Amino acid sequence: MTEQLNTIFVGATFKRINVADIKALAVVCPPKKEQDAIVDFLDAEGVRFDRLQSAYTRQLELLTEYLAALIHECVTGQRAVPAH
Repeated sequence: MTEQLNTIFVGATFKRINVADIKALAVVCPPKKEQDAIVDFLDAEGVRFDRLQSAYTRQLELLTEYLAALIHECVTGQRAVPAH
């Protein structure tokens, strides 16, 4: 695609291309079966990503709560603060 575009760009300082040239570009697409396989893979990875993101978000929330509780315990004297 880049090679095709470079042959039809016009202009010395600002490269331009017209609509007719864009319509004439050859675009290579994988077969429908391969496209479907790619979509299925991306959908599954999207679900996996969403689950991981939820788990990490929950862990961050729990750690934030734990930190707040720990600070509260140290400030109120419920927990001894080590001297080192």
